[in-house]
Amino acid sequence: MTSKSWNRSEFTFAFLEEPPFATERGGIVGGADVDLARVILALMGVKSVKLRKVEFADLLPGVIAGRWHMNTALFITAERTSKVAFSDPIWALPDGLIVLSGNPHSISTYSLIAGNPDTKLGAVKGTKQIDEAKLEGIPHDRVIEFGSQEDAIEAIRDGRIHAFSATALGNRTFVALPGNGDLGIAEGFRPPTHSGHPSAGFGAFSFAKGDNDLVADFNAAMASYLGTPEHRTMMGRYGFTDAEIDPAIAMRGKLDEITG
Repeated sequence: MTSKSWNRSEFTFAFLEEPPFATERGGIVGGADVDLARVILALMGVKSVKLRKVEFADLLPGVIAGRWHMNTALFITAERTSKVAFSDPIWALPDGLIVLSGNPHSISTYSLIAGNPDTKLGAVKGTKQIDEAKLEGIPHDRVIEFGSQEDAIEAIRDGRIHAFSATALGNRTFVALPGNGDLGIAEGFRPPTHSGHPSAGFGAFSFAKGDNDLVADFNAAMASYLGTPEHRTMMGRYGFTDAEIDPAIAMRGKLDEITG
């Protein structure tokens, strides 16, 4: 599925079960990343978009191997840019933590977890949160990696971990879902800072390296849509504000700065 064989009649998009970015309910798939991808692909003239639900660990290998054309948004990192081609950024998000309701271990920073040998942090395997946590001093044996958000949440509930790290926005959305009243947000959590500013990751869609025409067409279509009132309204339905959108738009065409 390289750009040479890509046609506008059929397109496959891989996603994760992770609200508000992508979620499947009753056979219907929606979410901020999914809805945005559909709009941009429609602007490009794509007639049919096939949605494929996968595990996080399958995203990069799958798009590299040509099993699908494009992945749901991931944080842009230097390591990942060596493997896949990213679109321009679509959002900028800091970390947040899910804990048991009431935050019984009073977790407000990664460093507090590092300093308390009785606590463990969970994150989805391969995510930037693992690197952030280790840089903040949490020992490797107390950063527990999971294949999915669902597995990590189960581990919080049965006491194997004491906090789960992902994006603050995604965590707020998840905790608000029906049936999650036993969970809470680590209110007052302070993410790591870089150069004096709270660390925020830039997310973007990813494609196979070599799909240069496809990525260029996709970025051109996004440039005509991101930041419009229609775009902001759509993202607002999923909890995104100008604070998450504008920094990403400002980094259009600046992937080197993000990974540098």
